[in-house]
Amino acid sequence: MAFTSPNEEIGQQILEISTEDDGGVVASLETKLLQREHFISRKNWIFKIPARIRELDEKTFIPKAVSIGPLHRKKLEHYEAMEKYKVHYLKQFLDRNPSKTLTDCVKMLKELEEEARGCYAVDICLKSDEFVEMMMLDGCFIIECFLMSWKPAELRYPHSHHPLLNHTYMITVCEEDLMLVENQLPYFVLDALFDFINTSDSGKLWEISFLGLAFIFYGWNADASNISPECKPIHLLDILYREYITRIPKSKPVSMDRIPRTTQLQGQKTDAF
Repeated sequence: MAFTSPNEEIGQQILEISTEDDGGVVASLETKLLQREHFISRKNWIFKIPARIRELDEKTFIPKAVSIGPLHRKKLEHYEAMEKYKVHYLKQFLDRNPSKTLTDCVKMLKELEEEARGCYAVDICLKSDEFVEMMMLDGCFIIECFLMSWKPAELRYPHSHHPLLNHTYMITVCEEDLMLVENQLPYFVLDALFDFINTSDSGKLWEISFLGLAFIFYGWNADASNISPECKPIHLLDILYREYITRIPKSKPVSMDRIPRTTQLQGQKTDAF
């Protein structure tokens, strides 16, 4: 009786299964390959915290005052007050440049929708109109907060009620919320919105980039004019990461001259005996 190894037995079983049901196996694998291509094509910049980490302190990863992006939209009732303010900020955003219309802005965001969806590591169960509206309201909210924190005397409307600037506590809470990994919009969406409202037929309204506004909002000691235009973070949290990394002293490379040669080590070993 011939001996058959476990690997050969498993291989024979797979062969028998594939022979009996080629169509089912092939269809299943083709589906997985398509799902892989869909997943790999994403940038996966914005993701949900793994359950094992979240269990350590779930409150740490949940926004306290404002929900940004799609990952916490199922709990919008928790952020009802700020959701109403977002509409107010949208009005202020559009009023800053009368040459730009709401229709033009929505059209611009629709062109970014597919790429923006691909930045999330999970499927976003929002219809196209819902997703674009979310980008519009959340993006304008962030830009307005940044603008009015930059030059409150000039850019804050006299009639506006700005909860962030009126209450130090709210400023701190919203700053923290905008740094949560699950509470992000892709940076290019924010950059496009700012460029949209900052550009007019006569030129730019403000000689500052959105990246410069972000540095000022968070109080980072950086000259906005010195920030490289090639610097394209993936989201607001990534800006903080990059700023932190630049402050870490770089370790000096190890000189090869300091590494003893083999002959030197052998000589030391001989001397020891």
